[in-house]
Amino acid sequence: MKKNKIKKTIGFVGNGWGAVAAVQSLKENFVLHYLTKDKKVVDELTSQKGSLKVDNINDFQSEIIIFAGYTLIVDPKLVSKHTLINIHYSLLPKYRGLHSTAWEIINGEEELGLSVHVMTSFIDDGPIIFQKSFKNDHISTATYFMKIKNKFISKNLGDIIMKYINNEIIPFEQDKKEASWVGKRGHMHNLIDFNKKIDYNKRLLRVLSPPYPYPRIKYKSFFYNVKEIKFHKSSIKTDIGRILNIDDEGVWVKNKGGYIILKNIYNEKNEAVPSSFFKIGNYLNND
Repeated sequence: MKKNKIKKTIGFVGNGWGAVAAVQSLKENFVLHYLTKDKKVVDELTSQKGSLKVDNINDFQSEIIIFAGYTLIVDPKLVSKHTLINIHYSLLPKYRGLHSTAWEIINGEEELGLSVHVMTSFIDDGPIIFQKSFKNDHISTATYFMKIKNKFISKNLGDIIMKYINNEIIPFEQDKKEASWVGKRGHMHNLIDFNKKIDYNKRLLRVLSPPYPYPRIKYKSFFYNVKEIKFHKSSIKTDIGRILNIDDEGVWVKNKGGYIILKNIYNEKNEAVPSSFFKIGNYLNND
């Protein structure tokens, strides 16, 4: 009778949908000892024979620990004790840091991507094990591309890590001269920037799609979410960020390169706000 091959035990740390995708693949190749606050990650692993939930990152005994959806800088002592491998959703060394897929789209990159790399104690630093690129169609949302990246990881990560362990993949160093760093996106990043051209705000709209927050405006010291936006090109020079028309299409606000038309506007309590609430001549985002 053929014996079942004993799976190697490795560690896993992470939260979020990228972490769920990672463990879906890893559990096919490895037994996982894991540290997570994500119930969906736990649900993926509790039925696996030999899996073990740990309470502290220093409790791992395995040689290799995989990170996905982990946002902290690791302790150098952990780096020296284990081989740490991170899944990062950009084509490193570009877009090191948080919310990298959003920044890829905001900057109009022709290729979006993901990287699997050996970790150091610096942000998204360390030798590259594997990379995958995806063509930016300049139409699809950040949510769409996150799902594409997650799907690839859920199908392939386990095999990639196994090949690395078996020395079938030789990592290569990142070129720091090509590196860029980005930070966490917050509510202020979600404000429509009327000083930017229409193409920029179209990219912003692609980034701000559910489950991410909607684009926002600020009007008389209060914030509002905008669930529908259209664009009207015009070379006319007039006051940027000012409401200059309101009709059945929505609230027309001048921006660089034309007008942004706001419709389906909601307050912070998710209550619909009629276009008539806004007044022609007033400015947005200027207080």
